[in-house]
Amino acid sequence: MEINEIFKTLSTQSLKGAMIHDGYARYFNFLNLKGYKRMEEYRSKEEMKGYRRLHKYYISQYNKLIPEDKFESPNVIPEDWYKHTKKEVDMNTKRNAVKTAFTKWVEWEKETKALYQKMYKELVDLGEINASLEIGTYIQEVSDELEQAESMLINLQSVDFSMDCILDVQQQIHDQYKKKKDC
Repeated sequence: MEINEIFKTLSTQSLKGAMIHDGYARYFNFLNLKGYKRMEEYRSKEEMKGYRRLHKYYISQYNKLIPEDKFESPNVIPEDWYKHTKKEVDMNTKRNAVKTAFTKWVEWEKETKALYQKMYKELVDLGEINASLEIGTYIQEVSDELEQAESMLINLQSVDFSMDCILDVQQQIHDQYKKKKDC
């Protein structure tokens, strides 16, 4: 794989991640779960910072733009939700939606980590050690996010996705992410 292809792959994954988190911010906003919404807004913003950092690095090191990849926009919001209002969402739907979102979040982060590790190895094999070290920071970031996602999923599983427990933590999560930076 050539360097430009590696960075195109990384760029696409990074942009998809920002879009997925943005979609989940709207998803949780619709479910009236403001803590999860705020967390996803923050995650989307952080993913976009990483995306821009990747492009800045590539331009400064290779004096080129990363080629753009065409891809279908990731859509995390079920189509039938567009026919309803927030008030029409029952507790069982909300509970299942939280379960689905957290499960898919963990899956996405696992896929992203595996992809970043593969691209890291490709860079090392090409002798692009400095670039591989840069990508190493992305691997650490996704590892940290995966750890958080898995921990949250395990906690939710341990209470069987109880809506009482989910609702109880929304204000705390909202405040925690608001302190990090207004989204």
